[in-house]
Amino acid sequence: MGFISGDLLGHPVAYFMEPIFEHLPKFCDVFVYHNRPAPEEDVVSETIKAYPLKWRNIAELSDEVAHKLLLEDEIDVLVDLSGHTAYHRLPVFAMRAAPVQVSYMGYPNTTALKTMDYYLCHETVVTDKLPLLFSEDLYIFSRTACVYRPLVKNKSLISDPKYKVCQTPALKNGFVTFGTLNNIAKISDDVISVWSEILKTVTTSKIFVESPGFHQRDFVRDFTKRFERFGISKDRVILRNRDPNLQYIRYNEFDIALDPFPFGGGTTTCDALWMGMPLVTLYGDTLMSRSGLSALTILGRPEWACGTTEEYVRCAANLASDIPALNELRLGLRGEMERSPFMDYEGFAEDLAGAFGKMWARYVAEYGGAQ
Repeated sequence: MGFISGDLLGHPVAYFMEPIFEHLPKFCDVFVYHNRPAPEEDVVSETIKAYPLKWRNIAELSDEVAHKLLLEDEIDVLVDLSGHTAYHRLPVFAMRAAPVQVSYMGYPNTTALKTMDYYLCHETVVTDKLPLLFSEDLYIFSRTACVYRPLVKNKSLISDPKYKVCQTPALKNGFVTFGTLNNIAKISDDVISVWSEILKTVTTSKIFVESPGFHQRDFVRDFTKRFERFGISKDRVILRNRDPNLQYIRYNEFDIALDPFPFGGGTTTCDALWMGMPLVTLYGDTLMSRSGLSALTILGRPEWACGTTEEYVRCAANLASDIPALNELRLGLRGEMERSPFMDYEGFAEDLAGAFGKMWARYVAEYGGAQ
């Protein structure tokens, strides 16, 4: 099996792929083709290189040379982890570098390549409409379609006391704080309108948002004005500048995570759940609008996934209505996460190898193994 990615370093994709690369070699031969210049590789890259797999850096190779290398390596199933994002090598897939080619993880949409055979996804993201939006056949997992490892950049810190789940801040504050650490580009006026309804329903509550740029006075002023247009005063809006060193610790500053829509969170969703943070999501018809639904279903908390804005507001308000219960929920959620398929790394690696085996068997049945 081969994987092409430009993101096997301190990048969101690595939180999901690093544990797969640790365990997948138990079930099949694994080749990794990294498309990021070698000087940019970091401790995550070095961790993956140490696993029993073959690592090749192809960043300096032309598409034609990279294609030739893959053919020489005789890859049966080749997986793209980038889609139409930076550092992709889709032209290599367009040249058909392997008999079976699969899109996974790095891009929540179709590649639109006729030579990309499958897209891997969880059953909860599949609607009647979704197959019509993909040139690939959807390969659907029922248990989970991914795994997640926190602190992938420094796994030795996973038991560090500073990353423990703390009591919900509302116990000390006397009010509930909703929040998000998602990319601010996802927070449209439609999102702010619904979040404002939540703040109006939970009258003493506040909203916490972290983003790069909140150290600038004008940026803070303009963002708080967006809430003011929906009747929420600036004293109820808590803004913090992005600090990568506080990726997990920020969750100790609010009580309930709100997923933006229609483009929900991915890594931030898993980070929040691992830190004991209940998350409310609003799902729609597209794959990315159902990422929160997928995550909560895999976790075993589908009751926090809502199909309408009214349900979304009501769910958030219900979670905020009982602070002791919210605290109990928070303190138990990491255990739920650790027992869920999200952190069954070896189990999913076996499932993934089985899926690739079925794809290969189908290819052999249809084409007799001829590329």
